[in-house]
Amino acid sequence: MPRAVGLDAGEFEVKLVELDGSQRRPRLVNVSVEPLPEPRADGAPATRLAETARACFDEAGAARDGFAMSFACREAVLRRLTVPFVGREQIRKVIKFEAEGSIHSHNVDDMVVDFHTLEEREDETNVLVAAVPKPALRTTLTALERVNLEPESIDLDTMALFRAAQWCGAFDPEETEGDNDEAGSTALVADGGAPCRLVIDLGARSTRILVVQEDKLIDMRALRTGADSMAAEIGTLMDVGLSPAREAVEESLRTDMDFVIVGPDDSRSPPPDAEAPQEEDADEATASAVPSDASQLIPHSEVSAARDRFLTRLRRELTRFLTSVPSMGPVTAVWYTGGASAVPGTIELLHEVFETKPRELDVLAKVSHKLDSDEAREMRPKLAVAVGLAVDALGNREGFNFRQEELSFTKGFDRVKFPLAITCMLALFLVLVFAIRSHRQLGDLKMQYGETFAVKSKTVRGRERKEATFYGYLGGLVNPGDEWFAGDRFYTDGEFRKLIDKLLAADTFVRLPVLRQELKRHYEEQQKKSGYYADLRLGSGLGALVEFTEVLHANKGLLGRYLIEEMRLNLPYSEKARRFTFTIILRTDETSSFRDKWAALEGAFRDVATRPESCFASIRDNDSRERDVFEDGGRGGATYQMSLDLKPEREYPVFPKEAP
Repeated sequence: MPRAVGLDAGEFEVKLVELDGSQRRPRLVNVSVEPLPEPRADGAPATRLAETARACFDEAGAARDGFAMSFACREAVLRRLTVPFVGREQIRKVIKFEAEGSIHSHNVDDMVVDFHTLEEREDETNVLVAAVPKPALRTTLTALERVNLEPESIDLDTMALFRAAQWCGAFDPEETEGDNDEAGSTALVADGGAPCRLVIDLGARSTRILVVQEDKLIDMRALRTGADSMAAEIGTLMDVGLSPAREAVEESLRTDMDFVIVGPDDSRSPPPDAEAPQEEDADEATASAVPSDASQLIPHSEVSAARDRFLTRLRRELTRFLTSVPSMGPVTAVWYTGGASAVPGTIELLHEVFETKPRELDVLAKVSHKLDSDEAREMRPKLAVAVGLAVDALGNREGFNFRQEELSFTKGFDRVKFPLAITCMLALFLVLVFAIRSHRQLGDLKMQYGETFAVKSKTVRGRERKEATFYGYLGGLVNPGDEWFAGDRFYTDGEFRKLIDKLLAADTFVRLPVLRQELKRHYEEQQKKSGYYADLRLGSGLGALVEFTEVLHANKGLLGRYLIEEMRLNLPYSEKARRFTFTIILRTDETSSFRDKWAALEGAFRDVATRPESCFASIRDNDSRERDVFEDGGRGGATYQMSLDLKPEREYPVFPKEAP
C-alpha cells in the first residue's frame, strides 16, 4: 500500500508522521517528535533542523523517499491578487510577473512564487500568492542533503493545517451548528461579511490562523506571538537557559507551584507544598527550600505573570487580526490545535475573543493508530501540520509547492537522465563513427580481395559474352590482359568465360578461394591427361645441397678452413644436363697441403657417388681441376672447381610414388 510521510519543521520541535492506506481512512504507521537543540555558536539553524529531522527518521524508521515538508508561514510573503486569467496553467505562467508589483520587500526573482485559487469568475481569478526567499530554501535543502534527506515537496505549514482541518471535516456545516453564543462574534468584524470558520494553531513562536468561508480558504496569517515568549521572559528574568526555562514554565503552570532548576551536580529539591511545617518550623523549612549555588528557584508568581502577559499579547493580536480581514463575517466555529493550547487560560481566551466555543482539532481521531490514551493526548495537539502534509500526499496534492525552478525535486533517474542522455548520444555517435570506419574498412578489404569493378556484355556469334574487371588480388590474376593462365597456356576461351561467371556469382571474399579451387581442379585434370605429376618428383636441388653439405661436414677435420666461392645447381625439366658445380678455396696448414686436401675431397665425392641412395652420379673429370694457385703468408693455396652429374629422377631410390 502507498505510504506518505509528512515532516513538520516546527520552531521548537520537529514532528514526523508516516501514514499508509487511503486518504479517507489512513493508518498511522510511525510517529516521532524531536525537540530542536539549543542554538550553537558554530551551528546554523538549518543544520540543527537537518540533524533533528534525521533523528526523527532514524527513530521512526520511516521511508525517506518522497516525503513532504513544511515551511514556516511567518517567513513567507502572502498577497491576495486578482489576475485576468482563468485556469491554473495560464495563471502559473504569469503569477510571478503579477506578484512583482505587490512584493516590495524582496526581489521577486530571488523568491519562489506559488498560488492558491480563492475564487474563480468568468474572466478573472482571485488567488492567494505565497512567495518564499530562495536563499532560505536553498540553505535548508543543502543541510538536508548532507544527512541524506530530500523532500519531494515543500508547503507552507498554514496550508498543511488547512488541508488537515478540511480532511477532519472541520468545515462541514453540521460540525458548527449550536456552537455560537447568542451575542455572536460580530462586534469586531465587518458588516455584511459571510460567516467564517477559524482554525488556530498555537505554536511555540507563532500563532497560525486560517479563515474559511463555505469550505474555501480566504486568508491565512502567522502572528509572531507564541508560548515560547514566556520561557524567554523567565530565562531573561532569572538568568537561565531557554530549555530549563521552558521546563520550568510547563511544570509550574501544570502544578501551580514554584519550580527548582537543578544544577548538574545537585538533585532536584521538592518545592514548598501545603504539607510544609508551620509556625516555629516555617523558617527552617524556608531555609531548606532555598536552592544551592548549583540550583535556581523559579517562583510560580513570575511564571503566572509571564503567562498573563502572553495571553494579553495574544488577545491583542487576535483582535487586530479580526479587524484586518475585510470580508470576514461572524465567526461560527473555532478549531484549535498546537502545543501552546495546553497553556492554562488559552481556551478561555479564544472563547472570549471570538464569542464561540472553541473545539480541538483532533487529527488522530481520523486515523487508526496503536498509541495509548496518554500518548495520543500528548501527541494530537502537535501533529496537525505533519498529518496534513502526509494526508495530502496520499491524494491529489493541491497546496503550495516551493520546489520549483532550480530548487525543483528531481528523482534519482531524473538527476542522471541528462548526463545519461549525453552519454547515450556520445555512445551512438561512437557507434556511428565505428560503423562508418568499419564500412570503409570493409570496402577497402573488398577492393583488396577482388570486388567487381565493371561487367560488360557483348554478343559474339549470337552468344552473349561477359567480360568482368575486378579490383585487388583477383584483378591482377583474371582481368583482361593480366590473366596469366588464360588462352592456350592453361584455359581455353570458353573455359575462362565459365570461370569468370563462377567468380561473379561468388561473394567477394570467397572469390580467391573459388579461383584457387578451380585452378587446382583444372590442374589435376591436366595431370591426368598428360600423365605427368610434378608432385611425385623424388629428387630436388635441396637434396643435392644437403648431401653436398654432409660430405663437407664429414671431412671437416681434414679440410680445415675453406671457402665456398660459388655454387651452381642446374635442374632442367628434361633429365639431361642435370649438374651441380661448386668452387672451393683450400690452403696448406700444419697437417696437410692444399693439394692433399683436394685429393681427399675428390676421393670423398667419388665414394659418395658410388652409393645407390646418393643423388650424385659421378664427377665430371673434364670440369674438375685446379684453377688458381696463390701464396699467402708463406703458405700456399689454390682454387678448385668440381662438377658432379646428378642422377635422373627415375633412378632416385628414395620412396618412389606411383602415378595414379
